Amino acid sequence: MTQGRVEQQIRELTGAGSKGSADRLGLVTHVLERRVGELEAIERRLTELRSLKARVDTTRTVKLARAFDELKSAYPRVELTEEDWNAFRLRFVGDVDRILTNGLRDAEAARNRVNGQPPAEGSPGLDHLDSGDLEAMPVAVLRAEQQRLQKLVGLDRQRAASLEKLNRTASDLRGKIAKLVSEIEYAKGANSRTAQFLEQRLSHYAAYFDALLEEESELRELYRPLEDVLSGFGTTAAKLRLSVRRRVDVAHWARQGEDNFDLRLGGQFKGAGSLARVASDELLPAWEAGTGSEAAEAIREFSAKYSRDFREQGRAKAGNPDEYREWERNVGRWLYSAEHVTLSYTLMYDKLSIERLSPGLRGIVLLLLYLAVDRSESDPLIIDQPEENLDPESIYTELVRLFREASRRRQIIMVTHNANLVVNTDVDQVIVAHCDSFEEGKLPQLRYVSGGLEDPTIRRAVCEVLEGGAEAFRQRARRLRLSM
Repeated sequence: MTQGRVEQQIRELTGAGSKGSADRLGLVTHVLERRVGELEAIERRLTELRSLKARVDTTRTVKLARAFDELKSAYPRVELTEEDWNAFRLRFVGDVDRILTNGLRDAEAARNRVNGQPPAEGSPGLDHLDSGDLEAMPVAVLRAEQQRLQKLVGLDRQRAASLEKLNRTASDLRGKIAKLVSEIEYAKGANSRTAQFLEQRLSHYAAYFDALLEEESELRELYRPLEDVLSGFGTTAAKLRLSVRRRVDVAHWARQGEDNFDLRLGGQFKGAGSLARVASDELLPAWEAGTGSEAAEAIREFSAKYSRDFREQGRAKAGNPDEYREWERNVGRWLYSAEHVTLSYTLMYDKLSIERLSPGLRGIVLLLLYLAVDRSESDPLIIDQPEENLDPESIYTELVRLFREASRRRQIIMVTHNANLVVNTDVDQVIVAHCDSFEEGKLPQLRYVSGGLEDPTIRRAVCEVLEGGAEAFRQRARRLRLSM
């Protein structure tokens, strides 16, 4: 039933008595309806203010308190006092209690003013007031006047009940109309709010990439002292560099997005893998090397360019509003997600990741790194065959000098089969192990001979065990046509 039809029926019911009283009743009823509408608007305001106050109280006592407790428990070793921790408590920035108290007080005062008090019994009517004066009368006074006029008009009980029902219907219709008007006004600002939310989302998206850049800078700054040490530690160590770069898992991001689309339909993203290929061409450069603003601009352009394709291939259709809104939220969360972009760092040696080096070269590089960072260490160092998989030149140019420097501050115990590491490192003592012949059912017998290189026996053992003996040297010289 429309509001106009209800008002017409009210006029018909109030027009059955004398013309003057009926007209006056119609006027009072019309003014009363408007004043009741004002009262209902105030009641709605009071309800929302009370709800807001309850929400604020819950947020303060539960949510903000829980957030503070979680923050405090996440960092138990920061050694802050309780007074220091109190500075981290989350609070509303303004005096919300005063604002809510004043709002409730004003709304209640307005309600009391519009509602008013009914007149004393036997009070004269309001026939002397014109429509303008009636507008200023409270609801209770107008209701009393309406009842007085109904008696004058002579409405019977059934018609009075019908009139009361119609008045309630008119009141309900006014409330619905007011709500619709409010929703229409809210919808008019939807575009501006959508643009505002989009800018906020892009700002957060850019902040993530800016944080990656900041973390990369901090890692390089932390590594710089070690880099300075390595640069003066020989040619091999000087080739070590810290590599910090972004890792982008485009395939993971695309797989998450494909869950929202029907890949069987024709379009830019038909078939599995199409989304990943498009993202690699248009988003990957900004993800891998762009600043926060560049990454945000890239995702903005991508969203605008393929918005129609997303909707055409979407799994939800506009015919089901609830399902479609949920689909839009899922697409928004996926599109502006950034967990597929992470920061990784590793050691590089001569432009190669240390994981890609040969076992021998990786060993010498890691040994160099270890000794470089432990230059103040004085505990004994035990090493087993550091020359394994290394060429003789690397052994002589890198390891020999390395061990000679390290031996000045710490004792080095080394197991080796390489003569360079025995002779050229100026060892203090050489221990030569001999194994006698094996016998069935018995463990082999081991014998040890020790001494310095100035001992002829030790020198002879070094020559025989490590280099094959004097005959090996003579054979080598003969092949090279050298005179021994």
